[in-house]
Amino acid sequence: MAVPEEARRLCPHRWTVDEIKAAFEKVQDSPTDVAKSLPPKQSRRYIVVGGSGAFQTLIQEPDQSQSHVVSSFDNG
Repeated sequence: MAVPEEARRLCPHRWTVDEIKAAFEKVQDSPTDVAKSLPPKQSRRYIVVGGSGAFQTLIQEPDQSQSHVVSSFDNG
């Protein structure tokens, strides 16, 4: 399968199998701690529902009185 010319212009360097393996090993040896970049914890739950190319992310309030859809995706 050929890479479309538009994609090749956006990313001219294609990673080799060896580069991918080296990047994997580097991450395994020294993983990045993302916890310090996360916002403060809220007292609500995020619920992701769906499958087969469609999902919704819901926020449920602490008292469980309300739920809000915050994102939707349908790949169908």
